[in-house]
Amino acid sequence: MPEPRPGRVPDDHTREAWQRAEELGEGVRFVPWPDAVPLPAWSFPALEAALWVEATVPEGADAARVALFEAYFERGVDIGDPEAIGTVLGGLGLDAGGLRAALAAGLCRAEVVEQYRAARAAGIDAVPTVVMSDGRGRVRVVGELPYARYERLVRWFLAT
Repeated sequence: MPEPRPGRVPDDHTREAWQRAEELGEGVRFVPWPDAVPLPAWSFPALEAALWVEATVPEGADAARVALFEAYFERGVDIGDPEAIGTVLGGLGLDAGGLRAALAAGLCRAEVVEQYRAARAAGIDAVPTVVMSDGRGRVRVVGELPYARYERLVRWFLAT
């Protein structure tokens, strides 16, 4: 079970992943964090927030997920900070106070933990991981790939 890791700074592995993300192009916007700015201690609060929105305002769930991704990947917002998450999602007209209270109370924590454990049990230990399964076989793709490569993999999988 992951624990928060405060004070994390970009390392070589992180910088290499960011470089690959920048090279993807295809409409992907990504702004690497400055070396002097600590990374989020963890992402569980953002995952909890997404579940809370899904449960309380289902029609806002997609916009909330996009806003959290953009906040982290484009603006360097700490998605481990409930205050920052509240600001991001409050900007969508969602109840920032209710969200912060839900995060403080851990209302969606058990579900995030359950999803995390299920992913680990399925052999998923990296983001992104795409798993294609048809009952006859399973293909696991780890890491970011250009869209065209994902498309070729899916076509290949469906043809086999």
